[in-house]
Amino acid sequence: MTPRPDENVVKLSSPKAGVCSLLALLLSLMAPARANEPCIAVYYPKAPEPYSSTFSEIISGIGDSGLWQPEAIAIDDSGGELPLPATQHCQAQIGLGRIGVNYVATLSEPRPTVFGAIQAPLGASEKAATISLVPDPGQVLQRLRHFVPAIRNIHLLFDAERSDFFVAKASQAAEALGLNLITHESSDAENSLNLYRQLLQGLNPGTDAVWMVNGPSAAQINAVLPIILKAAWKRKIVVFSSQATHAKRGVLFSICPDYKALGVALAKQAYRCRKQPQRCQPQTVTPLSAIKTAVNTKTAARLGLALDYEHDPYIDLIFPEKSP
Repeated sequence: MTPRPDENVVKLSSPKAGVCSLLALLLSLMAPARANEPCIAVYYPKAPEPYSSTFSEIISGIGDSGLWQPEAIAIDDSGGELPLPATQHCQAQIGLGRIGVNYVATLSEPRPTVFGAIQAPLGASEKAATISLVPDPGQVLQRLRHFVPAIRNIHLLFDAERSDFFVAKASQAAEALGLNLITHESSDAENSLNLYRQLLQGLNPGTDAVWMVNGPSAAQINAVLPIILKAAWKRKIVVFSSQATHAKRGVLFSICPDYKALGVALAKQAYRCRKQPQRCQPQTVTPLSAIKTAVNTKTAARLGLALDYEHDPYIDLIFPEKSP
């Protein structure tokens, strides 16, 4: 059962009354296995749709891991006034979203703690082991190599104040794949737009691509995206993005979090922290490996790519969406 945003405490595994005798028997047979799963408290933001569904998927993934029985607690933006005894019996805890993370950081519970579903820069230090929403650079570049094997040079604009660790990981991943990552430092919208314009005029359509990343300049990127896409469409330049909505707007492909798989990953991390506390000591932010890929079919056709939208394991979503 997924949590409703208007509930403070949601027990995801409560049995339903009135089931038939056969179902009751099956449940009784399953009960010992479920009883062996320890409780984990999951604090998440109390939010309207579509955000509440996102957190419901993550919590569902935590339960599906088979490692924990999640008890989900919605926190409002004021921090919430929840009695601690509601989750004192749980052996671990997870904070989701910045509101959930900040709330858990105020607790004094001496139990394994994991954070997730936040846009934390890779390599940063948090108060607990953290899985960021920033996609793993290696996985993103693997998809580029898969979709457009001819590409050799990837141009990336980044903010040096928050992206050094990300750029280092991206460079390592590119080298391992035989790609050349060319970085361009920019921290303001006007400079970024000028750099993109210069790049798109001088790139080789057959071998060069532009990678747009998440981060503090995401709003700036959204502002200049139409201009970038217009120039890229004209010259048939490959543009791909780490920001989920960009495939719908016209980049070749973009990366979306797989929220249920993220829940499983968080559950596994919490389990490791419980069994081997030393593995959680560095508390650095790690990238998101639980991802899906959205592809724009019109852009792919414009670039002359013959992609198998039905069977390609790297394609999870397509835009424009098919009619039912």
